Amino acid sequence: MYSTNRHDPLSLDQLKHVIVLALLSTIVVTAPTRAQEAISQIRVAPRVLAAQLLENEDTDGDHKITVHDPFVRGTDRGDKVFWFASSNDRRYQVAGVARLANLLQELTLLGERDSAWLMVDRIVERPAEHVSRSIRGLFWNDLTRTIDGQGLPRLFDDEKTTNADGHRYVYVPASDAFALE
Repeated sequence: MYSTNRHDPLSLDQLKHVIVLALLSTIVVTAPTRAQEAISQIRVAPRVLAAQLLENEDTDGDHKITVHDPFVRGTDRGDKVFWFASSNDRRYQVAGVARLANLLQELTLLGERDSAWLMVDRIVERPAEHVSRSIRGLFWNDLTRTIDGQGLPRLFDDEKTTNADGHRYVYVPASDAFALE
């Protein structure tokens, strides 16, 4: 279809075809029958889909999808492309390590439900945005401590506050009369 000589110019039709292919290759979650339709969420069976994803892409068996999962020759396992069907049997594709890892995390967060809505924007977000959103939305409360009425019980439940003698101490300045009461 295309010239093998890199110096031969492409026809306008060939150039249009190359541009369309390039644009389509950047679409990660697609419905083959309606590629132009904007999809914001997909109804899935999280528990089943997570098991299928791990079976297909977690080739080293560590329950994660990383660049270290090798491709299994002679199969589609570990090829970093995962096809799945939604609850209404529409097929979708997710490609690339980061997006497959995002998919696995989102399915894990949906838990053991038989059916749930999978948010597409969370699968396709860039790694830095995904980490930032995850820290803000999922982990921030466990990463921070407040020393007030709500925070003290959590502070004392944290094993990192235990001293060598087995007791937990909180420093209260002698000048803080309210805290000393």
